[in-house]
Amino acid sequence: MRRLGAFRVLLVLVVVVSAAAGISDAIARFRGESGHCVFGLTDATVSVSVDGPGAEAKCRAVRTEKYNGRTWYVYANGVQPSGAVICQVAYQGDTIVVRDQGVVNGKEICRATIDLANGPAASP
Repeated sequence: MRRLGAFRVLLVLVVVVSAAAGISDAIARFRGESGHCVFGLTDATVSVSVDGPGAEAKCRAVRTEKYNGRTWYVYANGVQPSGAVICQVAYQGDTIVVRDQGVVNGKEICRATIDLANGPAASP
């Protein structure tokens, strides 16, 4: 009988979480946001694509950041990134893919993205 009660609680929790995710997705669609965005770095051949529920928020946040003195820009009008995939990282429910036609910037950005996803390194 206890298992059935725990199962019911779990089922209710799943329904509530699913409903909340659906509401969040509906709000994002209402705002014209999608679960996909791509941004690039000025004067570089590197691009970063984000897929998932937090994609638009991450793209908005990166617009204010600088990388080695350069600014980020968001790809517009359905332009797709090019270059070899340097890394793919899962972070906060999103998938982040770094591409680069060169390698230097892509490797550095991958390293930073992996560090971000893994959290702060434990100190010895």
